[in-house]
Amino acid sequence: MDTENIPLSYNILIKFFLPLAVFPVLVALSHTIINSALARMPLPELSIAVFTVVKSVTNIINAPSIMTRQLFTSVIEDKKSYYLSRNFAFVLMFILFGLIMTLGITSLGDFVFKHFIGLQSQKEVDLATSAMMVTAFLPIVVVLRNAYQGIATGLKKTLLIVPGVILRVIGMVIFLGWVVKTNSINGVIAACLAYVLGIALEGVFILGGLKYNSGSIVNAVEKMPSSDFNKAGLDYYKIFKFFLPLAFTIIITMFIQPVIQSGLARSSTAVRSLAAYGVSWTLVTMLAGPLRMLHQISLVYHNSEQNMRKIKIFNFSLGVLTSAIIVLFALSPVGYYVLHNLIAVSHEITILAQKVILAFAIFPLARAFRETYWGMMMKKRTTPVIAKAKGLNLFAVILLLLILLGFINLYFNIEPAVLGAIVFSIGEFLETFIIKHNSKNVKKA
Repeated sequence: MDTENIPLSYNILIKFFLPLAVFPVLVALSHTIINSALARMPLPELSIAVFTVVKSVTNIINAPSIMTRQLFTSVIEDKKSYYLSRNFAFVLMFILFGLIMTLGITSLGDFVFKHFIGLQSQKEVDLATSAMMVTAFLPIVVVLRNAYQGIATGLKKTLLIVPGVILRVIGMVIFLGWVVKTNSINGVIAACLAYVLGIALEGVFILGGLKYNSGSIVNAVEKMPSSDFNKAGLDYYKIFKFFLPLAFTIIITMFIQPVIQSGLARSSTAVRSLAAYGVSWTLVTMLAGPLRMLHQISLVYHNSEQNMRKIKIFNFSLGVLTSAIIVLFALSPVGYYVLHNLIAVSHEITILAQKVILAFAIFPLARAFRETYWGMMMKKRTTPVIAKAKGLNLFAVILLLLILLGFINLYFNIEPAVLGAIVFSIGEFLETFIIKHNSKNVKKA
């Protein structure tokens, strides 16, 4: 769609953004469902804490697979490019499978969870390593799901994506409801199975939709439009060069939460802090998740300074609205009801989680502003700045954890989980400042 000469209005922005906003909310809802099921099973706080850690470690290793969606959308336009991309993605997913499985079946997993993450008992470590043998299959289902999502996006059949996530949520509710009722599977293992199988179900739906519309995947890729990606002499090396910066950025992103959790695991109230932080982060992710898609607006509609002013106002307004909703959720009886009655965490964890959610309330402002400039930089192909800012975000988080959890917490009685949320928010603002500062050079270019 040619957007160069469209007079931009807020109505256009709302219609464009609304479908994008639904997808991350449904994904975050699936993780909330898992926490809710764990809270209703034996040893709820331990299960939530261990699952939070396992998911984070798995996501760090599995991070490159997330970017295969962009690979398939950007590179594929015929059978040759499809087979090259598919083979590259298959090699990637089996490498990631092997790395995660190694943590599950060798002593390396014990070492990582004890010395890097800081789990304190052998029972916690054993639960974590057993769960890694399940989450090892995550790269396989994510790559396959993303391949079909990427093709569907390239064909402008995005209506296939949201129903697939809805099916994933329904499947997880049925499976976890059965587990809670029968207690036939360990809680952490059940959560990991739901996580992996839910994404697999989503991928199967999209695959079925593509085959229904085109007869086969090969027929579907033959209909893919040409893109701006230089495909002359396309080979595995060119695909690797295209993919590497994307993978590097997402890996840094995935490191931030485990670093914070590692600090919490070394606190005097490790299980309590990890459980409250894990539940809070999942809910905040669901509320603030749509903001991750705001860069798409400036990527598509940033064609003039007048448009950019409207985009900034629209995006910042959504950031303010999101922060206000998070504050109300943290301070109102609604938040307590959701945490204690729907998710079913204990009264003690609920009170702490509300404080953690309140500490998260300010970061949506930073994210909304940052995403505005991310889109502009993607359009100008200056993505190394994004990676640099994300790396400095991670460095700041590590430094602040040492200061806040190590020194300040000795003199001020502040819950470690709350400090974790504060550290995350400061890192987000630092990243936004760097992006904003560098955007001036991008405009000149």
